[in-house]
Amino acid sequence: MKHTPTVKPHRGLVTLWGYFATSNPGRGGQEDRFYHYQSRSMGVSKQLSNDLKTKIVHRHGLGEGYRKLSQRFQLSVSTVRNIVRKWKTTGTVQGKARSGRRKEKSRINREAKDVENKNRVNPQTSTKDLQHDLAADGVTVHRSTIRRTLHKEMLYGRVMQRKPFLRPHHKQSRLR
Repeated sequence: MKHTPTVKPHRGLVTLWGYFATSNPGRGGQEDRFYHYQSRSMGVSKQLSNDLKTKIVHRHGLGEGYRKLSQRFQLSVSTVRNIVRKWKTTGTVQGKARSGRRKEKSRINREAKDVENKNRVNPQTSTKDLQHDLAADGVTVHRSTIRRTLHKEMLYGRVMQRKPFLRPHHKQSRLR
């Protein structure tokens, strides 16, 4: 009896249900085993604009319910409810200031592909050389930023180990 697994995605939770057959000679034949696999795969969602949030709050103030608002703006009911709840508690729909330094959308991101390609062509290229190449294109970036970008792409600078040259008596010993 062959069962095909079914995948049921629901709110970011992927559940895999099904059976698989195993051959178990100790028990005299095949045995069906049920398997169940769950994984949470939540993607990063886009932040809603303050203009959209203001429209939602305005419409709610005019008497529209959460469901009608969610259908009108193609959002989930819980998202609409959270926006209205935030407006009721804080009086604003704008996000709070976050702690820590924000990651600058670095100027190297535009040039990152060129840097990666140059590094793949010649892995011995130093960050200083890459920095000069970017400077020629009008982009000023620190060497550590270039290094960090390359590390994200799993490109690391390595120095080859020094090996002594083979001398004539080494070659003779290999021929014997």
